[in-house]
Amino acid sequence: AGAAFLISRKIGRNLQAQNRQLDAALNNMSQGLTMFDRSARLIVCNKRYTQMYKLPPEAVKPGTSLAEILRLRAANNTFFISSHISIDDYVAELLARVGQGTSNSYVSELSDGRTIAVINHPMPGGGWVATHDDITEARRREDSFRLLFEGSPIPMWVHDLDTMGFLAVNDAAVAQYGYSREQFMAMTVL
Repeated sequence: AGAAFLISRKIGRNLQAQNRQLDAALNNMSQGLTMFDRSARLIVCNKRYTQMYKLPPEAVKPGTSLAEILRLRAANNTFFISSHISIDDYVAELLARVGQGTSNSYVSELSDGRTIAVINHPMPGGGWVATHDDITEARRREDSFRLLFEGSPIPMWVHDLDTMGFLAVNDAAVAQYGYSREQFMAMTVL
């Protein structure tokens, strides 16, 4: 009986060490992460998620419903849905999509100017994992590059390497070559 106890104790210590490592990994991610069961009840939430949406960590514990979390977020202006749908209807629609095994993604603009990309991934057996990525700086850089591209006096275009088809042309290219944007999009670089 003593050997079985020692083995059991060693297994328990190993599991605790693995849990600490998993917690450290989850809580040091740059993305917010949540995991919900098939009933839309929270299983896991990392610190980045609570920080991103300004939620008190004690209010976002395992077993909390998604609807409760979204109400907390709505109260501090980090969750917006159109006025013609309720939070409960939103959760029901999300449950239906993930129940069909369909991932969904969207981009949310927060009132403080941040842009968050959210992806909901269904899990086998029901439920889903959601990642929340703050893409604010990437969006700003993309907008800056777009302004440089569009405003450049030098003709520029972007094309697909496989098909050589045009994906975008700037105003200078349209003026220089005399084709409309629509004509460019119907042609290849060749």
